[in-house]
Amino acid sequence: MRVGEALRLRKSDIRPTEKLIYIRRSKGNKDRRVPLSNALNKLYTDYCAGFQAQNYVFEGQGGG
Repeated sequence: MRVGEALRLRKSDIRPTEKLIYIRRSKGNKDRRVPLSNALNKLYTDYCAGFQAQNYVFEGQGGG
């Protein structure tokens, strides 16, 4: 995953039940799916428990 893709990652793009990450507008404006490993899934749930983001996974102090 590229840095720009990670910054545009929304909470709705990560699907833990399907074990998939949907990357939108990737290189060449194409969408793609990336498998979500069990270890990353656990890290993501722990991250969400400690930090309540509203839209994006990685938000700034003022959101966005």
